[in-house]
Amino acid sequence: MTFFGKPRWQQAEAHGHDAHAQNDHGHDDHGHGAHALDPHESPNTMMIPLYVLSAGALLAGLLFKNDFIGHEAHEFWRSSLFFGAENHILHEMHEIPEWVGMLPFMMMLGGFLLSAYMYLVSPQTPVRLAQRFQPLYQFLLNKWYFDEL
Repeated sequence: MTFFGKPRWQQAEAHGHDAHAQNDHGHDDHGHGAHALDPHESPNTMMIPLYVLSAGALLAGLLFKNDFIGHEAHEFWRSSLFFGAENHILHEMHEIPEWVGMLPFMMMLGGFLLSAYMYLVSPQTPVRLAQRFQPLYQFLLNKWYFDEL
């Protein structure tokens, strides 16, 4: 939908978003111009702190790598599953059937083709499915009602 969907910000502007905000709620324009909903990069007041935080995270990772991971990684992990003497899982991974190794790729390909069909070739299909399976659609739309639980 990001690349092939219709721009939704134009619909919001066409329905008088700014007039609604000013008239019904008593707000002034506060920066909502004719193109306030157009996609745009975040302002520097948002980006500069993110740059500083990301540079700090990279620098901390480089400087304190050995303190977190340690020079004695093998000694630390010696009895873990990966380094255990009786562990043969890394060797046995090479002996699985070929179809098992291909399964994640095939599932990804199937999901990609299904989504391409539903959103590019036949965009009415998801709408029809949602209408036909309304209870399931509502259950998934509401994230399994987890918040309510």
